[in-house]
Amino acid sequence: MLTALYPATCVGCGLLLRAAPEARALPLCTACLPEAVPLAPEARTVAGCTALFAYEGPLAAAITRLKFGGDAAVAGPLARLLADGIATTPSLAEAGPWDLLVPIPLHPLRALARGFDQVVLLTTWLRRTWPVGLPPEHRPRLLRRVRRTTPQTALDGQERRRNLRGAFAARAPEALRDRRILLVDDVTTTGATLEAGRAALLEAGAAAVVGLALLRALP
Repeated sequence: MLTALYPATCVGCGLLLRAAPEARALPLCTACLPEAVPLAPEARTVAGCTALFAYEGPLAAAITRLKFGGDAAVAGPLARLLADGIATTPSLAEAGPWDLLVPIPLHPLRALARGFDQVVLLTTWLRRTWPVGLPPEHRPRLLRRVRRTTPQTALDGQERRRNLRGAFAARAPEALRDRRILLVDDVTTTGATLEAGRAALLEAGAAAVVGLALLRALP
């Protein structure tokens, strides 16, 4: 019934799929599927940050539609890709289990202008589709962005880290003390954003923080 009311569509181009994708299948049509670039499991983790796909092709288009087009319908299928990555990436499997699931937040003014926070949508769906064991507690407000930063796209690695210095703070240190945290973002390039968020959570008392992004922009 739900499939008839809400048929599966390709997250890349919006084409109606002939059948709902299986749990571990990419939610892409036959034209978009070859353009998705999964990162090999052994190459997914760089500088402590794990990413699952290259930021290009239909998955990059889906993230763009989610962030700037308000297409919330792609959040669930993209979150299922995160869930599959948690189950199939050795470094993530070895690092878990986690107590808390925390998204990298937008600055409140940017979230207000956009009307939503796309990473919160992803982590909300990720918890619903958690791949193994009990899902961690979802704490979307635990990390806050306390300083509005320059958009990262035009900055190099060193400038990105300088831009994000002191940009994050933990909202309730008592809630994360001695807890293991999975910190999630939609896209990473140098890992600077996840690194800054991770530092703020560790400074507030977290026992361990692992960074995960769906896509990585490759040089």
